[in-house]
Amino acid sequence: MKRKALVALSIVGVLALVASVFPFAFGGGASAAGPERFLIFTSGDPPVNERARQALEQRGGRTLSVMHITPGLDLIDVLVPAPPGELLSQIARIPGVLEVSPDQPPELLDDPELRWGVDRVDADLVWSSGGAGQAGIGSPSPREGSVTGGLTGAGVTIAIVDSGIDLDHPDLSPNLATSGNANCIDTADDTCSTALLADDGYGHGSHVAGIAAAADNAIGVIGVAPGATLLSVKIFDNSGSSSFASVVNGIRYVAGRDSAGNVVSPRRADVMNMSFGWSKSLSKQCPSCVTTLQTIINEAWAAGVVPVAAAGNSGNKQGSGDNVGYPARLTNVLAVAATDSADKRASFSSTGSTVDIAAPGVSIYSTYKDGAYATLSGTSMASPHVAGAAALVIEAAGAGWTPGGVVSALTGTADDLGSGGFDTKYGWGLLDAQQAATGVATTP
Repeated sequence: MKRKALVALSIVGVLALVASVFPFAFGGGASAAGPERFLIFTSGDPPVNERARQALEQRGGRTLSVMHITPGLDLIDVLVPAPPGELLSQIARIPGVLEVSPDQPPELLDDPELRWGVDRVDADLVWSSGGAGQAGIGSPSPREGSVTGGLTGAGVTIAIVDSGIDLDHPDLSPNLATSGNANCIDTADDTCSTALLADDGYGHGSHVAGIAAAADNAIGVIGVAPGATLLSVKIFDNSGSSSFASVVNGIRYVAGRDSAGNVVSPRRADVMNMSFGWSKSLSKQCPSCVTTLQTIINEAWAAGVVPVAAAGNSGNKQGSGDNVGYPARLTNVLAVAATDSADKRASFSSTGSTVDIAAPGVSIYSTYKDGAYATLSGTSMASPHVAGAAALVIEAAGAGWTPGGVVSALTGTADDLGSGGFDTKYGWGLLDAQQAATGVATTP
């Protein structure tokens, strides 16, 4: 996987500069409808944080949470009464306040449309002993034969950092973790709580979970890694809304850290799927947000988590330009582009030098909320194909696996698409779960 440049922290100490970056936040036209959510980045000195909080709360604002990101960088997640301009101007002038930004909630990277994907990446050939058989779309399903002695992702946990998982879905509940499922969006301060339901009232997380690891139970669909364990980490509410802080805490939860960055547990999952993101412009809108995301991704990587992310749906018909979003374009993230059933890049799939691999992402049939099934398209759907394949690789590797080794196995065995070798549309090519996990290459 390529190394991606870390965007430097932008120190904003002059009000005029802040206003030029976020004119809608500091101007006089702010909505008076109610409090608005903002992010205050500070140098991390307790007196600075306290001055910012006092200025906020004396004017009727509310501090939702304070997070230590890395030495020299803290994040204060706040609600500011409308209109916020004067108060935010005051806070921005406090020495040690580095940046003030409107909240930067992520977007889910799917588009509703009209199961071929698991078949196309030859995951079914990994489930049977020997990892060989008939490949390609339309080949016999393991449900039509015998599934014995192969790899299914058993013993590997995949965290679905999303809108939750339908806890009662017959295709998902058999593989759902018996403990540790967490809700990071419905708590008062967006910390992650195992006391609150991590159920999915929106549908996106359940769809993603089914692609990665729906159970092999002779009904519905089957995931790429049908024996893996699914961990629900809910960072989107039942209307599909989220916040920057809930993403930070959700990723840290998977890595076994609390909101202050302290290690409180071993990693809670081996693979982390992130089918959400921000556009490339986040680096201009909120540089400290990018620094924060890179810091917490590095924490997860160091803990032994394989981070997999949707490359984004900002591509164009020509497949030109660099439009991969965050967190996919960060270092230590496996960025996944989307293909259709003809092995062509989906027209919406983002392109650029930070794409690592491609996987099916058009008209993917999978599990949904309320026990249902749905067909969706997006790089959101491509990413969990790779996350499931990562679980197969980990099971095959045994105790000695590392995130870097898993990534190398996936990208190094991908079926070349587009121009020879690496390219900006498909990365290293189309996911080949069979060869990545077993070393056996079958031509479709």
